[in-house]
Amino acid sequence: MRYQGSYPAKDYLEAHPKVKPSLLAIVRHLSTHGTIHVSERGHMLKGKYKDIMELKPGGHRVYGFRHNNNFYLTNGAPKRKVREQEADFKLALAMRTDFYEKLK
Repeated sequence: MRYQGSYPAKDYLEAHPKVKPSLLAIVRHLSTHGTIHVSERGHMLKGKYKDIMELKPGGHRVYGFRHNNNFYLTNGAPKRKVREQEADFKLALAMRTDFYEKLK
């Protein structure tokens, strides 16, 4: 997904090519089953970030959201403590908000 002239998720995945196969397996499962049953592979965030899903390919985190039948990847980051991931959560939420603003 494009945001402010760049593609944060794409850029992250290109910088970390070993993440892509694991992420694709998670996304395929999500697309065919609609959910991820194993919380180690991904989950919806809570609180003010409840509309963002965190996918967990190995030691990395990739964020995104659903709209209709599509899942949009927003950004990615290495695994860190939750408090240290706040900026990643905020970026994903800002990208989701921007997406919906452009639909109006």
